[in-house]
Amino acid sequence: MADDTPERVFTEALLSRAYAADIAVSRNPVNNNLEITTRVDEASKEKDAALLKKICCE
Repeated sequence: MADDTPERVFTEALLSRAYAADIAVSRNPVNNNLEITTRVDEASKEKDAALLKKICCE
């Protein structure tokens, strides 16, 4: 999808489109490396918590 430096290729827009997910890209303040993570909305967190509770506690 892209051919350039990591800083120019690993953008939130490009990665989000490539993986069909909400992606966050930031710099680690300690070592200055790129950090790539997914963002999770509150509805997804609640859904996952309910499923985990059902699996573990029922």
